Amino acid sequence: MGKSCVWVILVVASAAYGCSEANGGPIGEGGMGGDAGSGGMGGDAGSGGMGGDAGSGGMGGAGGVGGVGGVGGAGGAGGLGGAGGVGGAGGVGGAGGVGGAGGVGGAGGVGGAGGVGGAGGVGGMPPIPSSCAMILAGNPAATDDVYTIDPDQSGPNAPVDTYCDMTTDGGGWTQLYDQDITVLGGYLPTAIWASGVTNTAPNGGQFSILQMSSYFSQAGDWEFLMDWDDRTTFVQWKQSEDPFVGRGTVSDIVQFPTNQTGCTGDDFAGLAPEGDGSATLDGDPSTSSCWWWAVGTSAPWAGGIPAYKNSDAGRLDATRTRLWVR
Repeated sequence: MGKSCVWVILVVASAAYGCSEANGGPIGEGGMGGDAGSGGMGGDAGSGGMGGDAGSGGMGGAGGVGGVGGVGGAGGAGGLGGAGGVGGAGGVGGAGGVGGAGGVGGAGGVGGAGGVGGAGGVGGMPPIPSSCAMILAGNPAATDDVYTIDPDQSGPNAPVDTYCDMTTDGGGWTQLYDQDITVLGGYLPTAIWASGVTNTAPNGGQFSILQMSSYFSQAGDWEFLMDWDDRTTFVQWKQSEDPFVGRGTVSDIVQFPTNQTGCTGDDFAGLAPEGDGSATLDGDPSTSSCWWWAVGTSAPWAGGIPAYKNSDAGRLDATRTRLWVR
């Protein structure tokens, strides 16, 4: 009988030790039941599992397996569940000496679903290009065709359709004017040409956006190309003024045929207002009523549009004249 009393005291001491350690530390594993005591006494009770850290639901310590005939070990204390989770109750020792399973910790709280990101803002539409040169710069594969441009960008004028020559001399040419005397009577008052004409589609024979010429300067210069009929005859140049203001300084003249001259043998001098109602602009510097290199004519001259009076290939009165800017 005295020996039996000693075993009872050891069980109590073990239980007291388990209680002193339950401070919310990591989860303790359930102690295994001791060997079966003689006379069928139960083994030591397994220590209960420590409570889990706050945040994740702790699993309860497994209950000690009782020795044969022994007293079931005390179930481990249920771990403290995470946010929203409640720790399970400690297991109760099974009857007949089988330790009860440790209580299962409550499931950790389920985190709230992640917020759905707002849809990306729709970017503003890219600005309409101001010229055919800008279109070509953004798309080197662009071909000759009609395009929409907005020469004054945020200014008061609405965008316009025009024809772009993306081929000649590197391309990027914006059509300002196209007059074919075989189309719709061919001639119009100079004020009409100057204010804009859309009697045909761009490059159709009666078309003008001459009123927008001032918006096409590049580094203080306007680069122009005037060609006639099948476009094999032409003059190309730069001038430092908008033609509706004056000629300014003229440079980089290239022409075919060469040695084109006007009324009194003068060389091409850049475009400026003609002034007498025969043409909107011309390139003849003579003060007489000559209007060679004419743009926007109101009446025929020798049955056509005055191109040049003389050259290495002679005179040209054109059927069709186009003006381009780059």
